[in-house]
Amino acid sequence: MQEKQKKQLKKIVSNGPNGGKNGLFKWLVAIVILLAAGGSVNFTDFFGSDTQNNANTVTSQSGERTSTNEELTAVINDFDGENFDILPKLVKIPVTYERVVDGDTQIVSLNGHNLRVRHLMIDTPESVKEGTSVQPYGKEASNRNDQLFKEANNVYLMLDEGPTTDNYARVLAYLYADDLLIAEQLLLEGLASVRYVNPPNNTLEEAFRAAQKSAQKAELNIWSIEGYVEDNGYFNQVD
Repeated sequence: MQEKQKKQLKKIVSNGPNGGKNGLFKWLVAIVILLAAGGSVNFTDFFGSDTQNNANTVTSQSGERTSTNEELTAVINDFDGENFDILPKLVKIPVTYERVVDGDTQIVSLNGHNLRVRHLMIDTPESVKEGTSVQPYGKEASNRNDQLFKEANNVYLMLDEGPTTDNYARVLAYLYADDLLIAEQLLLEGLASVRYVNPPNNTLEEAFRAAQKSAQKAELNIWSIEGYVEDNGYFNQVD
């Protein structure tokens, strides 16, 4: 096969199938002929790559927002530890996990700045709060929170639409261990309750309530103690 013909076939292949079933058939035939003639086909040119580090976009769980790696890198490099307004909303931002505080709070680092971050829309029993005794499943929630972070290859922070920080200067965010949304996992395991739901910081509220309902039905951990968790997610002191 002449080099000119190979180039023509490569062009057909790279453009992808079109025109319904007939177009798909012609496209597949072009691939077969090209390969038989000793040509090469780079399938990632039109199918894309599944490799996370080579992905061109970082996408929120709902797929509503994207940001190119170049744009995100530029924003991160400009972050000074206080200018949260430059950070994109509903986009997974890579951070470094430093340590756990308790079941719903942890320290992560962004561009070298340590941030005290609270999981959005959940509460876990107290385990280290000054003046408060350790509550049932408080240590379990803290340990599990820490474990999920440590088992991850990559950790991400995702801001919601509302305020970025609370009255205690903690960052309010969703945190991911790879693709796992940690707050949702704690709810599924009955180690957290849905609490502090303040729109518009509630994009994932429906998923969180579904996870809590599943744990309640199975009477897992905090839900195994009658009267321990109130309807608003508050933990009562129990004997």
